[in-house]
Amino acid sequence: MQRNGTHGKIIHVIFPLVLLFLIIIIDQLTKCYFHQYDLEGGERITVIKDFLFWDVSYNTGAAFSFLSETEWGQVLFKVLTVIALIAIYVYYLYIKDKYVFLKYGLIILTAGIIGNFIDRLAFSKVVDFISVKLWYGYFPTFNIADSAITVGVIMFIVHFLFLDVDCLICSKKKREERKARLGIIDSQTEKESVAEDNAGKNAEEKVNFSESDNGAEKDGK
Repeated sequence: MQRNGTHGKIIHVIFPLVLLFLIIIIDQLTKCYFHQYDLEGGERITVIKDFLFWDVSYNTGAAFSFLSETEWGQVLFKVLTVIALIAIYVYYLYIKDKYVFLKYGLIILTAGIIGNFIDRLAFSKVVDFISVKLWYGYFPTFNIADSAITVGVIMFIVHFLFLDVDCLICSKKKREERKARLGIIDSQTEKESVAEDNAGKNAEEKVNFSESDNGAEKDGK
């Protein structure tokens, strides 16, 4: 039993790391490939007709070219990236294994952030190559890291809407069941429990006091 428990713990530690590095490696390999065969200059390669294209561009901003035209963007995003990674790591340690879905959402989010951070440190720009055509036109080009960030954020939002112990979109019964499963007692439940304990102690004291009085009366007789 102990061997199985240890084996399970190892899997819970190793698999998130494998997922983290796998996303980062795929992101970097695809960027290196498209950077090497630099298609920038208007050439767009069709992958799925009228939907998916390879279209290389270099982004000095955040995800989906946000603030790419600003000179101070690189410094700002490097600082914000370090702060974000520290915050995510601290929160990851805080939740431990309580929320598996959120845990992997944070892993995917972290992989995307690190993937683009490597580009900014090495080249002060990020290689984007995925272009999608929607009903209104072309969506801003992006890469694997951007996709990972988006998926991680969506998983984060889904968790707090539907899966958290204090989920915003779920019944009170569901919240109580999750708190009981995680061994969490809210303040109201704790107050009720303390009140019940106090009531029980008072009742016991009254019984003991009554018995002592009866005993004293018998001794007096």
